[in-house]
Amino acid sequence: MSIREITLGADHGQIGSGGSGAHWVTAADATRWVAKATFFGGQQHKYLYLNEALTSLIAQRLGVGVPEPAALRLTAAQAEQFRQGLSDVERLVFASARIEPSEALSPEAARSADKLEVAGIVVFDTLIWNTDEKPEHVLAQPQDDGHGGCPVARRT
Repeated sequence: MSIREITLGADHGQIGSGGSGAHWVTAADATRWVAKATFFGGQQHKYLYLNEALTSLIAQRLGVGVPEPAALRLTAAQAEQFRQGLSDVERLVFASARIEPSEALSPEAARSADKLEVAGIVVFDTLIWNTDEKPEHVLAQPQDDGHGGCPVARRT
């Protein structure tokens, strides 16, 4: 299992007012991501990237639905837009694939979701001692294909 490396095409700014300071970004290959960096604001702890990557890889290994993880490498010029003097190591941040379309898991979406997917997320959150559970941390993908069901994914 590995995490692919992507490069920044465009930063679309901070997502809402959440505590992580996450940004919407588009990679150079036109894929869309949610990026988290200590210099974006929000969480400042030195293990942010390790926590995000490790929990994502553990979830994948357990079969829990999570967005694809990636390492977003910023050029020196891109990094300067956020904070001056970042080292080569600091210019590598965590990103996860943007799930589109998606919505925060609502009671209605939970009723149509696969119960094993929801149970997997609950067990996973217990295993990693997740204390920051919010509806927007579990994403539901509405389906218009007439087959019912609503796939869910745990945002790390």
